[in-house]
Amino acid sequence: MNPPSIPFQILEPWLALQNEERASLETELAKEMRPDHVLSGAECRAVACRCDCDDVLFETNSQQGPLAVVHLTWSGMPDQFAQWPSTRFFDSWEAFKIQEMIPEHQAYTP
Repeated sequence: MNPPSIPFQILEPWLALQNEERASLETELAKEMRPDHVLSGAECRAVACRCDCDDVLFETNSQQGPLAVVHLTWSGMPDQFAQWPSTRFFDSWEAFKIQEMIPEHQAYTP
């Protein structure tokens, strides 16, 4: 995977991640994933996170989509259910922007 590159300005409550912030989020995702999780076996690179909840945007090589918003549980271990951490896929940056980022920005109150 190439280094993450967001093709537009990220809007609050999303924040673009710096290199040092990415590693801890990627490590937590790896700790939380079960072998039957939808992202298991995929490369995942943290790109952005929300400042008001535990949602993280990952670039991924998953066949389900190149972008995934994952709601980390911060349990440090896999959940008993394969659907956690919950994951929503987007098939493009434009889809993420229109379906996720803009509506959340419009609803966001700091």
